[in-house]
Amino acid sequence: MRQSVLVYLLLFISSGLLANFDSSFTMNKHSKPPKYCQPRIIGMSPNKVISIGWDHEFKQNLQSTPLGSFNKKDPATYTETASFKRVNGIRITAKAPLINKPKIIWQLGLNYWRSDYELKTHEGTASSHKLAEHLHVNGLRSTGLNTSVYKPLNAKHFIIAQIGADLNGMYSSKNKASLSALKYSALAMYGQKPSDRKQWAIGMVRAYGAGEASIMPLIMFNYTDASKLWGAEIMLPARAFYRRVLSKNSLMRAGYELEGGSYRLRELNTLICGGNLELRRGEFRTKVEYQRQLYKSFWLAVQTGYVVSVNYKVDELGYGENDFSRGLSGKQPYAMLNKLSNFMFLNLSVNFVSL
Repeated sequence: MRQSVLVYLLLFISSGLLANFDSSFTMNKHSKPPKYCQPRIIGMSPNKVISIGWDHEFKQNLQSTPLGSFNKKDPATYTETASFKRVNGIRITAKAPLINKPKIIWQLGLNYWRSDYELKTHEGTASSHKLAEHLHVNGLRSTGLNTSVYKPLNAKHFIIAQIGADLNGMYSSKNKASLSALKYSALAMYGQKPSDRKQWAIGMVRAYGAGEASIMPLIMFNYTDASKLWGAEIMLPARAFYRRVLSKNSLMRAGYELEGGSYRLRELNTLICGGNLELRRGEFRTKVEYQRQLYKSFWLAVQTGYVVSVNYKVDELGYGENDFSRGLSGKQPYAMLNKLSNFMFLNLSVNFVSL
């Protein structure tokens, strides 16, 4: 029931955006139909409508403190040390247009990510809370729903709006997640498209790119050279890629992407009196990606790169609380300090695309 309420809420908000962003035009029989700029430029990498992928992270080490109250400058005394042989998981994303017209595009998106930790070695003291063992037994899951609106105002100006909700944590089909742990994100942007080979936009976003809730400016810049052989696909600070066309049915991209989320740790919550514990997971992923057409609209994508762990701390939200924003000057203490080593990764996916 509560899942249905969430879906209806997202659709209701999107409908409001449509009503507010739409423009009316008065035309007579001598008027020309208005022109609207399209959401993509020439030469961009294929738009992944449905993507089914497998993510493999190589060996990584984890050090953890006991549960407590740690300020940013407090020294960490690690009482638990673990080594993961690998972390595997499936990644599925899909999006479908609800309205697809020249003057407005409204679409609904879904995503499901899973991370399964294979524990190799584990050592701890009596004060350890065995975070690594809980990761090994339960893994991390993320299920999300989002809706977005692209509204061209005329031939060169446009507005983008998106809202989303994600349910992240240690849960499974048997160990159900609570909707009280839902995390919400939103963005709004205004942009221009001077030509078919260039577009830019600026705006604001509320997201969990580094694991913690944050509000920050957002800058988009997409460009294709006159030769149509190379270009850039940038959405700062979330990601930035250089694109190179290899042939009419293959291309390469190189750059980085921030990935993160806040995961409810239900198993550890039973060990303390108080509020909800959440793992703040943030990663800086450098990537090299090769994309190639398999058959018509089906493309293969292969990614590899090096991951820098920028956040793997645990917060205590407080009893009955859903979240808080620490920001740059927040003084809320951490409930657990963790140090996760950097690692390599490999990602394979088959995608149904639109060009």
